[in-house]
Amino acid sequence: MRGKPTMFYGALLLAGANLAMQGAAMLFRVYLSRTVGAAGLGLLQLILTVGGLALTVGVSGARVTAMYLCAEELGQRRIRGVGRVLQACTSYCLCAGCLAGLTLIVGADYIALCWIGDARAASGIRLLGLFLPADCLCAVLTGYFTASGRIWQLVGIEGFERLASIVLTVLLLRGASGGPAAACRAIVLGSGLAGLCALAAMGALCLHGLPKPDPEIPVVRRMLRMSLPLALGDWVRSGLSTSAHLLIPRGLSRHGGSSEDALAAYGAIHGMVFPVVYFPAAFLYALVDLLIPELSRLRVQAKKERIRALTDRCFRTGAVFACICAGLLHLFAAPLAERVYHSAQAGTYLAVFAPMIIFLYLDSVTDGILKGLGEQVYCVRCNIFTSVLEVAGLLLLLPRLGVTGYVLCFGATRLLNYCLSAARLWKTTGCPLPARFCVKLALCFGLCVLCLREQPWLFAPVFICLLLLTKAVTREDLRWLADVLRRTRAGTLTSVKSAV
Repeated sequence: MRGKPTMFYGALLLAGANLAMQGAAMLFRVYLSRTVGAAGLGLLQLILTVGGLALTVGVSGARVTAMYLCAEELGQRRIRGVGRVLQACTSYCLCAGCLAGLTLIVGADYIALCWIGDARAASGIRLLGLFLPADCLCAVLTGYFTASGRIWQLVGIEGFERLASIVLTVLLLRGASGGPAAACRAIVLGSGLAGLCALAAMGALCLHGLPKPDPEIPVVRRMLRMSLPLALGDWVRSGLSTSAHLLIPRGLSRHGGSSEDALAAYGAIHGMVFPVVYFPAAFLYALVDLLIPELSRLRVQAKKERIRALTDRCFRTGAVFACICAGLLHLFAAPLAERVYHSAQAGTYLAVFAPMIIFLYLDSVTDGILKGLGEQVYCVRCNIFTSVLEVAGLLLLLPRLGVTGYVLCFGATRLLNYCLSAARLWKTTGCPLPARFCVKLALCFGLCVLCLREQPWLFAPVFICLLLLTKAVTREDLRWLADVLRRTRAGTLTSVKSAV
């Protein structure tokens, strides 16, 4: 295998691509909000929530399994074993995906009426079921491309898929007539056709780049031992998450107001605010995708010191980045929502959810590290536990407090999830909790948010200066960052040791 650039370089590449794609997706969301309205976005979000549950059942842990096992085979230099892993994972995923897709097609009317409470969703659910097996196979192949370091190819395919999806959807929406139901069909159809093109491209590259699989390499038992616990946990968690999403519009309507108003509020939060909240996380999501195979290789090689160093760097970098994003979005919430969505309501919600970015982003990084260290089962247990609490909280709080109840429930369960994951991470790696760093970071963040409400554009530079003055960020950190960037520009082909 050829040498690969540093993991930091790969993360930058993925992050740049993700930012571009998420930027296009957010602009597309703006277009959709003006085309179908907040209630239409709410209906679409409920359809996609059901589709997300079906996709989870169809993938059944195969993506993370393929990523992890491919990384192990590459770490042991068994190239023919990679093909064997892909062969087993795609067969397993295709069976599960076809069953899940058939369930959506056959049960579309029941799901629309009894789950979503709106018959208009049935046609969109059927289309989701039709394209579901292809989406499941794409998920498995994405895991392989990430584990093997074929980042450029993955970025190109995903960028093409996103662009094709937007273009096809816009064309289909222009010819759609029939209100929100027709618009939802057009959106699902455009996305599904683009997914088929992406699957064809990834399949062709895999066939061209991999040698013939070695049937003697034992893979099936390893795959099932990893994927089945992941699948079970993902099913339960996704089922609970889907239940929570379906409860929100009903709970809001029980608090007061019509079902259309409840759909509009749900659409404003999940269709307008959350895309903005998660937009800056592209770098962290790219880092998480690269952490899983990298840490699995380090774990196989028993390099504990490098694991601790990588964990510490990722935590500090993620924490500073999350605080900057949280502060900027909180301070700029009202003008940003007005400029993007022409909605004062979205600005109010964005200002409330923005501070939660800190533990939302850090939870993503922490989960990625734990999965790379083989702690998938703990992550599943933790997510199931907090999902049960979320459903219970929504049942209790939504009819009484409305949107305020949802905000409280969302924030409390996500914070608890992060605290549990972080405690497991420090215990597993033996890396000491940087308590002083956390205290200094919190004080600097709070001071900047309180003092710079009238000059929000000064938040980032003032915050960074305070971190330097309090030595939350040290010269050693700056030297490390400069070294990483220098190596990245020079194109040095090094291992992850250069990045930690």
